[in-house]
Amino acid sequence: MLDEIDSREKVKSFGLETILPADSVFLEYSKTGNFSKVKKYLDRIYDSKKYKQVAESVTTEWLKVEHDFFKDLNERTKFKPIEYQVQITMYGPGGSYNLPNNVIVRAANESDVVSSADCIKHEIIHLMVEKIVRKYKLTHNKKEMLVNLIVDKIFKRTQSKNKISDKQIESILEKEILKNQN
Repeated sequence: MLDEIDSREKVKSFGLETILPADSVFLEYSKTGNFSKVKKYLDRIYDSKKYKQVAESVTTEWLKVEHDFFKDLNERTKFKPIEYQVQITMYGPGGSYNLPNNVIVRAANESDVVSSADCIKHEIIHLMVEKIVRKYKLTHNKKEMLVNLIVDKIFKRTQSKNKISDKQIESILEKEILKNQN
């Protein structure tokens, strides 16, 4: 969560909102870096039963789609299967990832839980395209465009609000990601 506090302005610059507990202790941390009050606050609000229930709900949602997700990726892309770990949080943006294999999904409310499987797919694809992103030195927006285009093409769903039309991204998709469908 401290990463979320430290990167809140960066997240906002991407047009995303992040959820943090409403408490002055986080504002103080962001100004001073003093973690002791944050730790006391987290110890006070942490509810292991709630986290366990939420984790079970997210797991249930993910297990409904996991097999088909990897089957579709295997059949239609050049991606190799990866091992990954999913972490649940009540805070932060909807989803994020840490290399090499960590997916973080927010489950702060029912809407987050319902969309958690799509979020996990999206973040796993981020992990899978990271080498390509670095190879082509893609900006954050282009990286998101690439991930959304993969989701659109492979799963015939639209994650992007606008139709993606970017020659560089479409070229990367054809050259680096999609299997030849002859």
